Amino acid sequence: MLKDALTGIEKTIEDTLGTVPVVFKSLTRNYQSGESTENMSCHNYHELSYISSGDVRFEIEGEIVFLRRGASILIRPGTQHRYCVQEGMADITVVYFGFANYDAKVNEHRISSVSLEEFMAFATGTSREFPDDEAYIVISGSNREDTGEIVEQILHESRVDAYGHELMMQLLALKLIVQLCRVFKDAWEESMLVRHGKASELVHIAKDYMLANYDRNISVSDVAGYVFLSQGYFSRAFREEMGQSPMAFLIETRIDKACELLENSDIKISSIAQQTGFASPQRFNVAFRKQLDMTPMEYRKMRRESN
Repeated sequence: MLKDALTGIEKTIEDTLGTVPVVFKSLTRNYQSGESTENMSCHNYHELSYISSGDVRFEIEGEIVFLRRGASILIRPGTQHRYCVQEGMADITVVYFGFANYDAKVNEHRISSVSLEEFMAFATGTSREFPDDEAYIVISGSNREDTGEIVEQILHESRVDAYGHELMMQLLALKLIVQLCRVFKDAWEESMLVRHGKASELVHIAKDYMLANYDRNISVSDVAGYVFLSQGYFSRAFREEMGQSPMAFLIETRIDKACELLENSDIKISSIAQQTGFASPQRFNVAFRKQLDMTPMEYRKMRRESN
């Protein structure tokens, strides 16, 4: 009964779009510190990467994106990308999916060029134009946990040969596409906020959040999630409103607080690094030197000699 109902749903989709949602492959990659994909990758299907542990640096069409545990990123077909683990270890669960036409002669699916936006227009019954000009979308806010859960379900199901396996994979493919339609809907609404100037209020809320939580090793992705904006839209809105990137503001805030501690206390440099939100004393030293052209120890000595 359920299989017949699902077949009916897929037939409706195929009759309208000429294609159906399909998960082509899912896998988990384990990376050591300093390990990366040597060459840029580019696929003719969508790639959804979920960071199940560690921190990962993505390079996408020349742009750098940092993601931490629990984050997901959707990379569109035809997009050049690769990733690198800079410190520690990381596990990345990847799902390759898209839309396909079933070819009965060879008993396999052939990839279709139908986009998520076209499916979303079909699902909502509207001709609304959803944003499709970004090479990737960092999934944030309330969608983050839901998307990660579906990715884990797909990975688990792909590894077992349980009863109803094929049916379950069909259900999960539909579930994933619907979830990503929700992500796209939120992204579209965010773009409307930015276009109509309403993002300004969210930027100032985010700024206050950073000032209150700079010591917690928060990332730009965390801050964007706090105000329920995608990292890309949030970064653009913040730069337009504040004249600098959110990361630059966050580092500047941390360095300012570190300077106060260096001048007015005898706290160890390593402890100051921790208290001001830096992941390690090494990162603190690099950021401090870049900002003030001297080390934290040199700054402390200079200020005390001048006083």
